[in-house]
Order: sequence, then C-alpha cells, then structure tokens
Amino acid sequence: MVFVFSSVTGLFAYPSIGSGPAGHEILRKAVQPDIGLERELEPFDKHLATVPLIVESSAGSIFNGLEDKKGDTAPLLAMNDHIQTIPRQAKADAAAETGEKEQGDDDDFDNGFEEEFGEPSKLQVSDPLSGYNRVMTAVNDKFYFWLLKPVASGYGHVVPEKVRMAVSRFFRNLLFPMRFINNVLQLKINNAGEEALRFGLNSTVGILGLWDPAKSMHNIEAHPEDFGQTMGHYGIGSGFHIVWPIFGPSNLRDTLGMAADYYVDPIGYAPGYLFDKPENVDNTIKWSISGFGFINETSLHIGEYESLKKDAIDLYPFLRDAYEQNRNRKIKE
Repeated sequence: MVFVFSSVTGLFAYPSIGSGPAGHEILRKAVQPDIGLERELEPFDKHLATVPLIVESSAGSIFNGLEDKKGDTAPLLAMNDHIQTIPRQAKADAAAETGEKEQGDDDDFDNGFEEEFGEPSKLQVSDPLSGYNRVMTAVNDKFYFWLLKPVASGYGHVVPEKVRMAVSRFFRNLLFPMRFINNVLQLKINNAGEEALRFGLNSTVGILGLWDPAKSMHNIEAHPEDFGQTMGHYGIGSGFHIVWPIFGPSNLRDTLGMAADYYVDPIGYAPGYLFDKPENVDNTIKWSISGFGFINETSLHIGEYESLKKDAIDLYPFLRDAYEQNRNRKIKE
C-alpha cells in the first residue's frame, strides 16, 4: 500500500540526535616536592577561573618581571585576561560570589538545549510487546539487508535517478485524497486548499504528478497528513508501540489510522475494482503496483537507514523512540 511509504521512509528521514556522556574530571597534582603544597585544577567547565600560583625564590622570574621571593601568589594575566590567579584564602569567597552566576549559566545552557532538542526524559512509550518488537525489528533488519536493499539497489543502477524521482512524485500525487481529507478533518482549511491547488496543477501541467510545478513554479508546499495524525491532533494517545513486518515501527493509533487511510488510497481501487465486484478481482495488480512504488521509494533512500543504525547503541529502542518523537512532532505542526 502506497500510504505506507511515507511512514517507512519518514522514519529514515528523521534526523537522529547523538549524545555522549558528559563526565567531569578533576586533575590534582603536586607542585614542588620541597614546598609540599598542591596545585588544584578545578574542572575545565569552570573556565579555569581560580588557580593559585606558587612562586619559589629558587625558581627565579617565571613571567616577565613577576617574581616574589616570599612564596606568595602573584597575579597572572594571560590568554587575553581569560585566566587569572587569586590567593588560596580568597578562593572560597570568589566561588561564593560567582556561584550564582555559574548556576545561571548552566540553567541558560540547559534551557537552550531543551528548546532545540526537547526533553528526552519526557518521552514515555508504552511497550508491553517489547519482546516481540525486538524480534520483529531484527527480522525487518535482515529483510532490508538481505532482500530489499539488493533489489532496490539493482533497480537504482538500471533506472536513472531523475526517472525514479518522477515515479516517486507520481505516487505522492496519488495520495492527494488522504492529505486533503485529513487536513479538512483537522480544520486546516488553508492547507487543504493548497493541497487541492497542488493536485490540480501537478495532475495537469505536471502530467499526472510526474513533475511538481506547484512547488517549482508557484512555491506551494505539500501538507502531508494522515488519519493517525488526525486522531493525535484531537488528543488521542499513541497507545502501545508495535513493530509490523516490513512496514516497521508503528503504534496502536497509527495502525488504526493506516486502516482508515486504506479506504482513501486510490491504489486500493486499482483497475478491475471499478468494473467488477471486489470478491471477483485478483489483487495481483494492486499489490504489484504497491510493491513497485515501495522499491522505487527505497532506491531513493539507500544509506539513510544505515546511518541511523550506525548511531544506535541498541537498535530497537533507538528506532522506537525516533519513530514516536517524529510522530509527535508531526502532530504538533
């Protein structure tokens, strides 16, 4: 079914966000053994604000003309005044004075990070089928590398990319009813109107959608919506997560949405359905068209799944969370 293509390839297009452990390390080392004192380097994220400098009389002049034979601390101005030294006894006072500002800086950083990437800790996925989902993720992974990728790659070597992109636009144009109806159901009237304009232009000037003059000539963007997004728009939760064979990650709400979208998918009414009763029609034509579109779309995205997998420590929860975050983002748009 063509409406599945956007769900499967949409996951591949979702940008992954990598993160690493943020460790803090305190390095302590002794200075001169005859003094018996230590030079303490605070964590690097404190900007090296306070470093006591011990100067011995035997050490001579360390920096230009700076010498103190009593072993007291001396101010060091270096690196454009970014590093300064203060006496050990004033260190606690300085930390107290700068503590409030440092905490504020950390809060600003955290707030900026959350605004850009969101708060992963807030993502809670119901996953009672995690055992089955892990197995099916592994099965789909093998299906991709052992069958789908070789077939799609071979197809891509034979058919020029421009032709494959035109075929992809043709199938996307066929999905106009699904986009239009769900935009109307979500009361996005302007978007529904633009979808109608796009379909009219692309089906005529664009020759059945093989080209996209609506975007290239008039800058009219598509507004992809499906029934799963419509249910989410009205506050229906995602339900439990489930991984389908071949189709990949989904959830209860989106699975029900796919079933509803099936009835507005033009390929479901392939030649034969228009002239005979459904029970008398061979589904071979319908599934052949759907399979061809699936392979064509996959050939345009070879390497994207591989990049996602490379960044994943544990593949199943990585794909699960990526899918759920992507769907939540689309619902909020």
